[in-house]
Amino acid sequence: MPGVETLTKKEKRAAEDAPPPISTIDPKVVLDNVFKQLGKPGNLSPMGGSLTRATPCQSHKFRVQIYCKASDMFGSGQLTDSFWVVVNGKGDIVSSDPAINKKY
Repeated sequence: MPGVETLTKKEKRAAEDAPPPISTIDPKVVLDNVFKQLGKPGNLSPMGGSLTRATPCQSHKFRVQIYCKASDMFGSGQLTDSFWVVVNGKGDIVSSDPAINKKY
């Protein structure tokens, strides 16, 4: 059948053995909701990888770190904001520590 993918036995076994995700909430949704409250810095470092990101710690708790580009050419980014956030099932922010105030 065209367009149908089948998994090899090895791929299927790897998928079955993989640990379940910490959270089913999309980290990008959480990060977008933080930016709605904080604003988005003009010199934001790239998202993903090891820079600006929302990392699930529990099913509804995330650590959000925001990096901005360093002023010198050798810096990869400078941590400018960091929050512990609790979200609901849709990724909307219920609470944060510290509080998220409009900054940018």
